[in-house]
Amino acid sequence: MADAREDGPKLTLLMGCEGSGRTGWRRANQDLLPEAFFDADSLADALGGWDSRDARERGMELLGREIERAFRERCDVGLKTPGCE
Repeated sequence: MADAREDGPKLTLLMGCEGSGRTGWRRANQDLLPEAFFDADSLADALGGWDSRDARERGMELLGREIERAFRERCDVGLKTPGCE
């Protein structure tokens, strides 16, 4: 019997510290990533950067809603996370 988790949508996380090559890896492996792919760094830049508490909160809220929507629609999701400090 197949594991029940195999039937549900999958979450792919692309993580790493700043300068570790996340963006380059994403570009080189675009065909491996889910169609619903969110880049938290790009979203933060559009909202005012990670230095702004308001932008961080709005960005995380928006990402959460989009990921929930994709999972409700049974879509696989990818997320490129912010760099570490």
